[in-house]
Amino acid sequence: MRSQKPTRTIVDSAQDVNNDAYASWLFKIKLEAGASTDELPDAAAYKKLVG
Repeated sequence: MRSQKPTRTIVDSAQDVNNDAYASWLFKIKLEAGASTDELPDAAAYKKLVG
């Protein structure tokens, strides 16, 4: 997987991540051929993991 450049919006207004983390993002990840996101946790599972 490779990360892409941060969005211009987030660079210009970083406070948006704190206001609505699910509407904003810091970087885009491009999966390589054959890669899958099936085993990544959803928001609820991640919240349970990190508290």
